Amino acid sequence: MQNRRETVKELDSERPRSGLAEAGAALVGMLCLAGCVVPTNPPNTTSSRSGGEVNANPAITAHDAPVSKATAQRLNLTDFRVTPDRLTDPAQSASFHFTAPVDGHYRLRIWTEEGFLVWESAEKAGRKLQPVEFTWAGQANDGARVPAEAYIPEVIARERNASWDPRESSGGERVVVTAADIEQYGETIAYDLPAACRIRIRAGSHYGALYSNIVDWEPRTTGPNVDRWEGRDPSGRVSFIGDPDLQIAISGYQLPKGTVIVQWPGGSFVSNEVRGRPLLVRHPSLPPVSGDWGKPLSHLRSPSIDLVGAEKMETTANSWLPVSTSPHLLVSREFLSEPFEISFYVDGLLAQEEPRGLLPYEGRVRIDNLAIGTHILTVNLGNFQGQFGTSSAQFVVKAPESKP
Repeated sequence: MQNRRETVKELDSERPRSGLAEAGAALVGMLCLAGCVVPTNPPNTTSSRSGGEVNANPAITAHDAPVSKATAQRLNLTDFRVTPDRLTDPAQSASFHFTAPVDGHYRLRIWTEEGFLVWESAEKAGRKLQPVEFTWAGQANDGARVPAEAYIPEVIARERNASWDPRESSGGERVVVTAADIEQYGETIAYDLPAACRIRIRAGSHYGALYSNIVDWEPRTTGPNVDRWEGRDPSGRVSFIGDPDLQIAISGYQLPKGTVIVQWPGGSFVSNEVRGRPLLVRHPSLPPVSGDWGKPLSHLRSPSIDLVGAEKMETTANSWLPVSTSPHLLVSREFLSEPFEISFYVDGLLAQEEPRGLLPYEGRVRIDNLAIGTHILTVNLGNFQGQFGTSSAQFVVKAPESKP
C-alpha cells in the first residue's frame, strides 16, 4: 500500500439530499457523512443511568445508581489519574489515585460507556488532602473477566452525597487523524491519538467506494497505535494493495478522562450488544462534541453484507452483471430503522445506486465501456448515519459472441 499524503477533507455542510455516493468526492467525505459532523450546540444532557434495557452479557450487571444525579453534589478531584490505562494481561490491575478533598468514605465504580455498572469497590476511608488509591483487576462484580472494551471510573463520597464522574467534564471531543499523519508499512497502519479514543478506520477509493471497515468504533489508547489490515475486503477475496486511489480515513471521539481500555491477549473489540443508557451531563459551557458521542454502539457499528456466487461472476461487454446479496446479513434493528441504499462500484467508480434498498438484494448492474478482462465489483450498504457495510468480488468481462 502506498502512503497517501492528501489532506483529509471533512464534511461541514448539512446532510446530502441526493444519493449517498454524492456525499463528497473524497473518501472521507463519504465515509464520515452526518455522523461525524460536529453539532452546532451540545447534545441533550439530561439522560440518566437508570436501567430497563436488556443486558445480553452475563459478565455485566446493570444497576440503578444509589446516588441520584439530580441531588448529588459534584466532587472536585483535580489530580485523578490511572496507571496503567490499558490492561492486556489478566495478571494486571489498574490503579486509580486521587487526593481526598474532604474527610469521608470513598468508593470506586467502573462503568461501561453505555451506562452499565460493571464493578463497585468496598468503601475506603480518606483523610482530607491525603492520597487515596483503588485497584481494579478487569473483573465484574461476580469475578468474571470483563469483555475487551473501554471502562469509565466514578468516585463516590458517601457523607457528602457527592460524586466525581469524568463524563461530566470530558469525553466526546471529535478526533480526525489526517492522511499526512497515517503511516502504512506493509500490513500495518500506524497513527497517534491525543487521548484515549473510540475510533473508526476505513479504507476505500478516493472516488467514494468503501472497501473495508478496518476498525469499527473500537477503543484505542493515548499515543502511538498500530492496527493490522491485509489490504483486502471483509470477505478476503479482493486485495486493494497497490491501488493508487486507495485512502485510509481515521475518525472518532475522545473517551472521558481516566478511561481504562481492556484488551486481553488474543481478544478483539467485538460488539457485545450490551445496551444501556449513557450518562450525558456535559456542562453547557463546554465545547460541542462529536455527533457520535453518546450513541449506543449498535447505532454506530456497520452492517455486514456479502455477495452470492462471488467465486464466479462474469458477463459480456456492454451488458448487465447479475448481482445478489446473501440473506445471511448482520444488520442491526437500528440500521434498518433508518433509510438506507445500496451502491455499486466498478473498479472504485460509482456504477449504479438503489436509493430504496431491499435486503437481500437481487438485481443487476449495467456494465458499459469496460475493457475485456477482470474487474472489481464493490457493493456498499449504507445510511446517512455513517453505517456502511461492504463486500467486493472480481468479475470477468468477456467479448460478445460473434454472430455467424
